[in-house]
Amino acid sequence: MALWDDLPFGSVTATTLTGLGTLLAAPVLVPLVGAVVRPVLRIAVSAGVSAYDALVTTVATAGEQMSDLIAEAVAEARPAPDAMPPEEDIAPHIIRPEGASA
Repeated sequence: MALWDDLPFGSVTATTLTGLGTLLAAPVLVPLVGAVVRPVLRIAVSAGVSAYDALVTTVATAGEQMSDLIAEAVAEARPAPDAMPPEEDIAPHIIRPEGASA
């Protein structure tokens, strides 16, 4: 930056003048910069919170769907222990008399 190239930062006078100028300009510049930056930061934080809420909802929905899918797969792979198989599958090698049920 050409602005700072002209100042000899090695001298005590230049450093002191730069510090005093900054000290005098700060009370004027800080509120002006804050008035511009604060609304921009508010919008950015609001967008971040909205994105976080949307992500939490998406992850919760995906987790619920995955849990349902896993439960369905487990139910198909392992039938309930108290469930009886169909009657024709119960000991098909045993010959039963006519009219007798399994």
